[in-house]
Amino acid sequence: MRFNKVCFWLLAILLSSSVYSKELKVGIKHSPPFVIINSSTNTITGYSIDLLQEIVKNLGTPIEISYHVSPDIITHIEAVKNAKVDLGISATTINSEREGVVDFSQPFYTASLGIVISSKIGKKSKIPNIILSSDFLSALFSLFLYLVFFAHLFWIVERGGNLSDNYLRGIGQGFWWTIVTISTVGYGDYVPKKPLGRVIGGLTIFSGIMLFSFATASLTSVLTLESLKYKISGPNDLSGHRVGVIDETTAEEVIQKMKVTEVTVNTIEEGIQLLKENKIAAFVHDLPILQYVLKEKNDPTITLLDSSFAPTNYGITFPLKSPLRKEINFALLTVLEDNEVFLKKLSKKWFGE
Repeated sequence: MRFNKVCFWLLAILLSSSVYSKELKVGIKHSPPFVIINSSTNTITGYSIDLLQEIVKNLGTPIEISYHVSPDIITHIEAVKNAKVDLGISATTINSEREGVVDFSQPFYTASLGIVISSKIGKKSKIPNIILSSDFLSALFSLFLYLVFFAHLFWIVERGGNLSDNYLRGIGQGFWWTIVTISTVGYGDYVPKKPLGRVIGGLTIFSGIMLFSFATASLTSVLTLESLKYKISGPNDLSGHRVGVIDETTAEEVIQKMKVTEVTVNTIEEGIQLLKENKIAAFVHDLPILQYVLKEKNDPTITLLDSSFAPTNYGITFPLKSPLRKEINFALLTVLEDNEVFLKKLSKKWFGE
């Protein structure tokens, strides 16, 4: 009887130790260049995939890997949490919220957040925006009323001698006189000859100086606001703008802490499209992923700023208290500590020189 019990426990230990010797079910999501799922060729590649295969080699046990694909980070984490997979690997940031529902391996990649803006912002013609702005239109309308008023006043006083008696012709002459007077050009086409006309001329000159000062200030204000409207050169400039982030990501968490107006999207492509439509001023996501996507797209209408922030670490996820975590961790650390050549080749392969 005792012999049978010993055999039973030995068999149980052998079975438990070989749970992953045949197949390892791995949860993934499309996060190029870490995980690239190509449905047309039915292939799965990427930095994380190559790293996982190297980790499996270090386990010392023949293992066949099968993949469970999730459409987004939320369902990816849920699959790991509910033990639908043995582990999950993608570009999953280690944070306190996720640590409460899954276990993480040691970090296998250190990243940060990047900012994408539209290349058209700052380069697009500002003239239409300036002309159609309420400040500029108000200044233009005020100038027009001013010219009409003093043109009539000057014509009423000086008509018949200095200016034509004809209304349209006389007003046109008065209009021209007002323009050259307030601009201090003074061509001398029409000169006030009557005392009252000279008084009107003096008023026109002094009021014209004030009007020009007002118009210049208004135009400067419009130009300044226009230039600042989308002036984003780093994370400190995001305040006051609509910023796109993918839902339930580290980028969203960071943006919320910065008290920036967030616009949540489901994919990077959706965020870039909002940028092109000027519905958001910037899009924030993991820097290495943005670098890869923008390199692949080669789209001159969008620009990745040379400014990163909020360093983050990527890790492999496991169901809570998974017996596999320690074994994978050991193999991962072996690769990270002892296989520098492999890591350099891996980095060069997926991120270039």
